[in-house]
Amino acid sequence: MDLKSWILDEDKALPLLKTAFDRGVNTWDTSNNYSNGKPEEIIGKAIRHYQIPRQKLTLFTKCWAPASEHDNIFAVPFAEEMRQDKDYVNQFAIFNAVDVSLKRLGIEYIDLFQIHRFDPLTHREEEREMNRFCNEMGVGLIPWSPLEAGRLARPLSHIGVTARLENTSASDLFDADVTIIDRVGEVAKRRNWSISHVVLAWVTWRVASPIVGFSSVERIDDALEIGNLALTAEGEKYLEEPYVPKVVGGHD
Repeated sequence: MDLKSWILDEDKALPLLKTAFDRGVNTWDTSNNYSNGKPEEIIGKAIRHYQIPRQKLTLFTKCWAPASEHDNIFAVPFAEEMRQDKDYVNQFAIFNAVDVSLKRLGIEYIDLFQIHRFDPLTHREEEREMNRFCNEMGVGLIPWSPLEAGRLARPLSHIGVTARLENTSASDLFDADVTIIDRVGEVAKRRNWSISHVVLAWVTWRVASPIVGFSSVERIDDALEIGNLALTAEGEKYLEEPYVPKVVGGHD
C-alpha cells in the first residue's frame, strides 16, 4: 500500500483519535497492511498517551496482505495463484499476524480480527444467503467502503481532484451509478445535508457498523450527526430507483 498525501501524520492523527473518543466514538478499525501497520502503532500510542482505558475501546484489525517491517519498503502482493490457495491465510499466518498486531497496538487482546480479502473458494450465493439470514436474525453487518472511497462523499466533478481521490475516475461508473450519485446530491441539497449524510443515512438503517474514515474534527462531528437523520420512504425510493444489478466488486 502506498503512502499517499491524504494519509495523516502521527502528530495530526493522535489528537483526532482523542477527539473521537471524547465524542463517544469508541470502535476503531485498522489493518496490519495499512502503511505497513503504522496506524496500529499510532492507535497504540493514542491509548497510552491519553491514558484511554482499554476496556472502553473496541478495536478491530485485519490480516491477509504481507506487511514489511520497514516503513518505506512495501511488500509485493500475493500472486493470484497463492490467493487461490486456502493456505494463504493458514493457521500459522493468522497467528503470526495476531502477534505482530498486538505488539504494534501495545495491547493484550483484539476485539474483532478480520480477514481482509474475499475468499475465492466461497461461492457468492452462500454469502448472499448469509446476508439475508443476518438481516432476519438481527445480526450486525459491516459494509465494505460505504462511501466508495470518497466517491459518494462529493460531487462527481470532484473525482480525481481531491488528494483522497487522486487515483480514481468516473470512467468505470455505469450510467445508473452516475444517476444515483446525482440524485444523492439532489436529496442532500433539498434536505440541507452534506452528500455523505445522505449516503450514511441510507446505510445506517440497514447495517450495524458502517466504517467511516475522517481527517478532521469537522468530519468527526459530521459523521456523528447521522444518528439524528433519516431518509423518507420517498427519498429512499428516489435513490434506489435507478439501481441496476452488477457483478460484485472485488471478485473478478
